[in-house]
Amino acid sequence: MEHICAVLAQADPKQKEQWKQQGHPISHVIVQKLRGVTAQTGDILLYRNQKFEVQGCQNPGELNHYMLYYCMERLDKNG
Repeated sequence: MEHICAVLAQADPKQKEQWKQQGHPISHVIVQKLRGVTAQTGDILLYRNQKFEVQGCQNPGELNHYMLYYCMERLDKNG
């Protein structure tokens, strides 16, 4: 298990609708300052007792400063 330092935020309605139309609904966006380990689509990120499945990743401007993870909170116990 790897660790990342990131900020968790609720996805805004526009983001939710955009990802829903692509067939990958999201509930949250996680922002990571790029250092070392990054997550990939399909990875599960854990925060306390919450689980978030990465639906997509974006490196804004491809500058390698930050990574945005578009995630859906997993409410199942075994996911």
